[in-house]
Amino acid sequence: VNDEHPLVLVSLVRAGLPIGVLLQRALSDTDSSYHLPSVHYGISIIRDRGLDPVALQMLLEAYPNSPIVFVDGWTGKGAIY
Repeated sequence: VNDEHPLVLVSLVRAGLPIGVLLQRALSDTDSSYHLPSVHYGISIIRDRGLDPVALQMLLEAYPNSPIVFVDGWTGKGAIY
């Protein structure tokens, strides 16, 4: 992970968005031991359909060599795949 290949945080919109914002804030603090070059996005997720494939493709094309971490704050029964 570096400035050319930042960590890509992808929040699942709704429950994951606030957690992703907090993670991004912690990672961007240059005085913190958690500092890491990163970017943050929110992605739509639709029940019984999954993640937005166009948004996923955009992220893969924009950050081909960056690690991608999905962030969710929901602990439901797994209705979304």
